[in-house]
Amino acid sequence: MNKREFEYAMKRGLGRCVLEFRRNGDIERFRNIVLKGCLNNYSYDTQCEGTRSQYMYVLQSYYEDAYFEEKIIEKFSGKITDIWLFDHLTNLLYLFADDGSKKAHEAMLCKYDHIYTKLRKNTGRDTWEQLEWLCVWLVTLEGFEGFKRIVLDLADYYERKNESEPYSFDWFWSASKDSCDEDKMKRFIMESDRKGIRIFEDSLSDFVYERKEQAEKPLREKKHKPEVPTLEQLIEECHTKSERMIYLGRRLIFGTYATEEQVKELAEAIVSMQHDKSLQAGLLRIFNKREFPLDVEYLIEYAEDENKALREAAMEALSKVKDERVREYAYGLIREKRSSEYALGILFCNYRKEDDQVILNLLKEQKVCYRDAVWHGVFSDALDWLEEHSDAPVEAVYYLYEHTLCSCCRAWIVQLMIDRGIMTEDICMECVYDSNSDVREKVEDRNIEYLE
Repeated sequence: MNKREFEYAMKRGLGRCVLEFRRNGDIERFRNIVLKGCLNNYSYDTQCEGTRSQYMYVLQSYYEDAYFEEKIIEKFSGKITDIWLFDHLTNLLYLFADDGSKKAHEAMLCKYDHIYTKLRKNTGRDTWEQLEWLCVWLVTLEGFEGFKRIVLDLADYYERKNESEPYSFDWFWSASKDSCDEDKMKRFIMESDRKGIRIFEDSLSDFVYERKEQAEKPLREKKHKPEVPTLEQLIEECHTKSERMIYLGRRLIFGTYATEEQVKELAEAIVSMQHDKSLQAGLLRIFNKREFPLDVEYLIEYAEDENKALREAAMEALSKVKDERVREYAYGLIREKRSSEYALGILFCNYRKEDDQVILNLLKEQKVCYRDAVWHGVFSDALDWLEEHSDAPVEAVYYLYEHTLCSCCRAWIVQLMIDRGIMTEDICMECVYDSNSDVREKVEDRNIEYLE
């Protein structure tokens, strides 16, 4: 691999970088690239994927010096505003410390003292999140003694500040149960009469649930269907809340649970709102979950509107409609070289075998980068299409594997390869060293039929 190929693969977390180091002793030329991977968080969606710390720790371990550890400690000791980068660096230092590094452990403790001191000021949620993440790895490293020290420090803070609504350390408590004896943890909490520990206890969901277990159990066991909002409520939401809030709230519930009659009523209302395009756009977003029940000519008309929000909402809705006119509209977009991501969505829904090369070409036109999420939505739609159509081209599967920045999507792709019997031995081998644990688990037994 040359430097460009190595960095490309490393950013995606592909196991071929580890294979390169295992097979090739000439790794010095990649040192600065590996350093960039250590000092930056290359996960596309850290909340879903986790960090790439384990992956980068393995790569740096092939260099027999302390160069990377020292650089990581230097950056970790400075000001870090990006919570995911903080998580990445903390995980890396935990791995060094767990491997016996006293310097890494000391750096974690120094950062802990620094953040704890900052809490005396009116700091924001980010500071608490950094502290909890650091506490999780410290207790994983130190066991019960670390747990006890951290809880006592928090109790001191709560007593000084007289906190009434403390930040909940639920994740810390849950993670501590993996490193400590849970009964011992509970005894330590319950036997204390300190006000600060009572505040800490009250903030933990585990304790709250235990106290109310009998009263809440019937409610937790009974699953309720959400109440579907009325048309009037949806309109009010569009006028009073942000577009994102609409999507995450009532709009999502309506799109999932509304009856066909309710959906038709909504569509008719949208068509009647000729003088409020913003409202039309907001309500039309519901049809990225449900097929539009009226004539598709309405959607095609909206897709050509000068209002950007309405235009994009209509394009999304069109990608859920199977209709020859919609298919023709997609090819019109392709000929005019515009809105290729929406044209792809329409072709996925209206797929014919003759579309294969057009789809492959459009996939290759999608710009894959961290700053733009359009490609990620397109790739997700492509995976749905590939799952639904076993005759869809295998080239598309391999293309998505090579280019996605999202390792969660890669796990989906690898499973698709296995299910379709198109896994190659080379890909299987590099999956053993992939940054994503789900990918690694899928090939662990190696009981896979390879593509000849």
